[in-house]
Amino acid sequence: MTRIVFVFLFAIHVLCCATEPSFEEATIRIGDRVFLVELAVESVQHAYGLKNRAVLEAERGMLFIFEGERVRRFWMQDTIIDLSIAFMDSERYIVDIQSMKSLSQKVHVSKGPAKYALEVNKGIFKMYDIQIGDRVEFEFLEENVVSRK
Repeated sequence: MTRIVFVFLFAIHVLCCATEPSFEEATIRIGDRVFLVELAVESVQHAYGLKNRAVLEAERGMLFIFEGERVRRFWMQDTIIDLSIAFMDSERYIVDIQSMKSLSQKVHVSKGPAKYALEVNKGIFKMYDIQIGDRVEFEFLEENVVSRK
């Protein structure tokens, strides 16, 4: 009987944790380009990211907001679309851009400390001539989003 209860509780845990967390949306700007992004602020959102998404529209993405500036690591396990990632410092300047292959277990490490990371469809940064050194403008108050954690 104890084993059945354990299996039942484990199944509930898996089902609860396997569901996609909800993400708030916001607008960001890089140069003259505007992106609608989902905000990943909490650790469960960071861990889930864009996994299991079949499609990501051209000017959409996910902005990861972390609590401090440090070297960041991302991987693509369970992410089924190729992505590009831009790492930004605390002043929102892009310090690194990388391409990431879907379903890869390669770890992508930022070339410097980053407080933010922006994932978009692979090639979007190149197509829009977005480069290292460009500044990302937020059209939301970060304090309001982070304070809801």
